[in-house]
Amino acid sequence: ADTSSSSEDFSLTASDLGADSFILDQADSGLWYEVVEWCAPFLPEGIVLAWDEEQVAELIIGISQSQSFQNLLAKKFEERKEKRRQQSQQANSPPAPASSSNSNNNNNDSNSNDQPSNSSNNSDSSASQPASPIVTQDSTPALIELNASEPLFVFEIPYALAQQVLQVDPKLGQLRLKWVPSRVSEETFWSEFFITVIQVVKKHVISTQQHVQTQGISSA
Repeated sequence: ADTSSSSEDFSLTASDLGADSFILDQADSGLWYEVVEWCAPFLPEGIVLAWDEEQVAELIIGISQSQSFQNLLAKKFEERKEKRRQQSQQANSPPAPASSSNSNNNNNDSNSNDQPSNSSNNSDSSASQPASPIVTQDSTPALIELNASEPLFVFEIPYALAQQVLQVDPKLGQLRLKWVPSRVSEETFWSEFFITVIQVVKKHVISTQQHVQTQGISSA
């Protein structure tokens, strides 16, 4: 997928989360465990998977209220419009005028007995250089590349987890209806969402580990 999905730094502020208080529903406890487990392969090697369930839940639910996340979607929307504009221009552009290659080919044909290798070599060299395929977000499989100055990760969008998160976060469902499919595709929406999930979980786990290490040093 673009496959260059956005990997800009993501953070949540108090204003992002809004005034609504967050209460952890124990019935959803298994969901947040599944989310963190899904994120585990994208975390730094050797890190201790220590995390606070309530904080992770609050961070992930807060994504739907974050202006940062909507900015990512807006960026994808603009990219989509630009691709469609370019495709429309290409479709409406007149065919390229006939070049002088036809007459040259006739001359080459007449001289083919004298110089057979030159004409064949020229045609072979052009044929051996296929044009790079144009891949759009909407036509690619649900595999997203995440490269935030780190090793390249490829993942399939976990739609089962997405469905569960929708059930516990009505505002995410409202945001999805706002953006899909009028502005971005279903795949784009969820790829940006789960890349953001990876980023907030990664920050939380690293911060938790640093806190644990600091507590261990101070108590030693």
